[in-house]
Amino acid sequence: MKILIASDSFKGSASSLEVADSISAGMKSLRPDLEVLRLPVADGGEGTSEVLVEALGAKRVSVNVHDPLGREIRADYTLRGNLAVIDMAAASGLVLLSTDELDPYKASTYGTGEMILDAVSKGATEIYIGLGGSATNDGGIGMAQALGVRALTEAGTNIGPGAAGLAELHSLDLSGLDSRLKKLKFYAVCDVTNPLSGPDGAAYVYARQKGAKADQLADLDRILQRYGQILEQSSGRKVVDLSGAGAAGGMGAALFAFLGAEAKNGINTVLDLLSFDEHAEGADLLITGEGKMDNSSLSGKTAIGIARRAKKLGIPLIAVVGSCELNLDSVYTEGIDLVLPIVNGPMSLEKALENVGPLLFESGKRIVRILELCNRRAR
Repeated sequence: MKILIASDSFKGSASSLEVADSISAGMKSLRPDLEVLRLPVADGGEGTSEVLVEALGAKRVSVNVHDPLGREIRADYTLRGNLAVIDMAAASGLVLLSTDELDPYKASTYGTGEMILDAVSKGATEIYIGLGGSATNDGGIGMAQALGVRALTEAGTNIGPGAAGLAELHSLDLSGLDSRLKKLKFYAVCDVTNPLSGPDGAAYVYARQKGAKADQLADLDRILQRYGQILEQSSGRKVVDLSGAGAAGGMGAALFAFLGAEAKNGINTVLDLLSFDEHAEGADLLITGEGKMDNSSLSGKTAIGIARRAKKLGIPLIAVVGSCELNLDSVYTEGIDLVLPIVNGPMSLEKALENVGPLLFESGKRIVRILELCNRRAR
């Protein structure tokens, strides 16, 4: 049998490759003869750049940038020839801050702009920017400032970082935007369709996870709404209501307005870059996975993106997951044939995270036993 494992990471416990390695090891412990191929994947958010390195024959580039609170850090992105893949989470992500440091009024996307400039300086002309996992709600203005845009107060001084600075925005001066950027192709890779502001906008839907209090959401939304008006007037582009404008605290709107970026579905873009269909050709079974599967997985998550490809290719698919909802009827209609939780008994989340490797290993063994059971029945 030819089996392809294409799993997302289990956030906080195992990378995409570690998940595939553990499942594969479990399977081959019972059936060493199995041909098990591994293809780490991601949905366009955090970790996307990393999984593309080996598959694309690319290299990791490390650069000094500033984190969401302005501290100097090293951040990596992927570069192959003139193609660059940047995870904004690497410079502007939640993972860079402690719980006590989360504050959308202070967090800036400036470091993501620095990463873009570094990629351009190294010859990139086609740049994919993954918008998942951001710690920011600054509408991407920090990124724009790094690229040469002047964001000015009514007094004509530069605004400060984060949503607090954005609240003081009076006008935008795009004359200093790096001229090289006009000749390049940018893609905003995300799975969300939220507009910039309003009940379904960046603030009301996502700001809480970035440290905002409930009574701050209306203020953050008002700031983004006003920013959107200034953004459209200054850029000449209608971007506020575009699908994905509210992604990553409004970074989508900034990419559309300042760089003319094209929105791309996260998981499908990654699967295309990985030539997933070619890897899956001739496979007898696909295995995917993610930390938690529920009906929200239908909104562009990795497992469902792969399920839809599997269904189109006519290949059976098992999803190995950390946990799942009781009723997954809507998930099964998308092309998943079996959802297999790895937890084998009552345990805390902390214990499950600590033992994710062995749990995945045992799940690999269970898959082999399921296959042998089916084969025995078929005979």
